[in-house]
Amino acid sequence: MKIDILNKAIFVVDYEQEEIRKIESKGEFDNYIKGLIKNINENETTRLYKIKRETTEVINCTKNIMNMCIDNSEEKEELFNEYCKNIALKLLNVEKETQDRISQLGTSVKKGSLIEVLLYNTESKTYSFLIAKVEHKSFIDDINFKLRTGYSTEDNKLWKSCLFKFENNNDELDIDEIKVFLDNNAKYWTDNFLEIDPMNDDDKNTNNAYKIIESTLNRNIKKLYPKDYTTLRNGVICYFRSKEMFNFDEMYESIFNTYIPIEMENDTYKAYVKDKIIGIKDKPVFDNQFRINQKIIKAKVKKVYEVNNSIEIKIMDGIENLDEIINSYEDKQTGDKYIRIKTNNEETYNCFKKN
Repeated sequence: MKIDILNKAIFVVDYEQEEIRKIESKGEFDNYIKGLIKNINENETTRLYKIKRETTEVINCTKNIMNMCIDNSEEKEELFNEYCKNIALKLLNVEKETQDRISQLGTSVKKGSLIEVLLYNTESKTYSFLIAKVEHKSFIDDINFKLRTGYSTEDNKLWKSCLFKFENNNDELDIDEIKVFLDNNAKYWTDNFLEIDPMNDDDKNTNNAYKIIESTLNRNIKKLYPKDYTTLRNGVICYFRSKEMFNFDEMYESIFNTYIPIEMENDTYKAYVKDKIIGIKDKPVFDNQFRINQKIIKAKVKKVYEVNNSIEIKIMDGIENLDEIINSYEDKQTGDKYIRIKTNNEETYNCFKKN
């Protein structure tokens, strides 16, 4: 895919100084931008959004920038910079408001640079516009040994991005797709800055994602490999319950890709679990990134195990270090089977304590 950079603008957004500072980019900086674009296009952990209102500032500026491509205005360069500046000022104001709101929580909005790039795909003959917040680092240069700030060509550290793709309708460019990447649960980026809505809502995503992952485990390993099933299901619950943002790649890597099977052979685990779970990603059932609704998960994770005719164990949530909390063993002499549960409840412990 051949992508040409038609124009670009870079601003340091500093909400503490309440200012934006334009940075002139030259030479090798284009390679840095192309690296960012490559990462965004190849990043499957993105989410599709839709326009909330046609009149919002970022959407309006973006559409004006695009239509300049068709009009070939003599003031194209000046207008491009003006629209990009307005977008950067919008982000500055939103970050100031956000920081004022969250400062009492002991957290801060990460300070970085806003890169805005007008792109043209020479193969599909389509335009796109990238808005990306990126990290800039402090370093000591090895010539003058002075403290400077810059961008890492190795990391291409991307915090947040939005890629608008356009289609040509009757000599007017309309937004065809909005693809967003977030590095954390930063609602201000989509809600307050870009003012766009997700194509699928978080409730639907949360419900569908948990449901299809759990049903995949139920269908493939629950009966034949109960220990692996219990361990993996618990890992899925712990992931959902401990995260604000669902990220499919992160979830797969932390739970399934690093898991060492207990009852299954490695080949069986790959065929019945890893391949099945990774295959979910290609199904348009839920977004690969979304905000998790904890109320929905909490309502779904309860599971009841029958111990005998008189006793049941009800598990209400994910359990860290599951094997240390609950496990089973068999009395070698009698053959009787027991469940052993660690408790931190003194009253319950005393109820069953042997004298």
